[in-house]
Amino acid sequence: SINLLDSLQIESKCVKNFKFEQNSPFCYYYSGNIINEAETHSIYIEKKDSLYSFQVYNKNAYNWTLVDKIDTLRLFPEQFNFEFFDFNFDGDNDFFIQQTCSNGISMKRGYLIEFDSKLLIHKEVSDLANFRINSDSTFLIGETLIDCDLSNRMEIAIIYLENNNGDLIEFKRDSLCN
Repeated sequence: SINLLDSLQIESKCVKNFKFEQNSPFCYYYSGNIINEAETHSIYIEKKDSLYSFQVYNKNAYNWTLVDKIDTLRLFPEQFNFEFFDFNFDGDNDFFIQQTCSNGISMKRGYLIEFDSKLLIHKEVSDLANFRINSDSTFLIGETLIDCDLSNRMEIAIIYLENNNGDLIEFKRDSLCN
């Protein structure tokens, strides 16, 4: 019998971009030129026991081939979101999988995952949120909440990160507390 992933991959072979989301049981599928314009890839996220699996496939002329996977993600489907952008500036898109989003001062936290023929979770930035790239595409920006004067007056700190031999390193921090 054909499983859901096989069915989605068959259906997505004939179209440029294809997206499928399902809440119960949770799964997310997206295919197209999501990593670069030269190749077609698909990503598939599904629940396996209490964790989630994130899989990346590459499409050749006839088949989808698994490139890499991570089977240890903790997600909350109600707060799930998926984004792709080139945060290491190598010309290929990488991934942000939203794990949570807070109320009040909105902080989207999740997994920043680099793709360079394999998947790499950047655990060094797991406490940061609201990732974006600066307008010149030369560094990554994240945010965190800080207690400015130990009186529970929370402010947003803007964290500037650069890629240093594969690690994202903070090189500047701005906040109203400074």
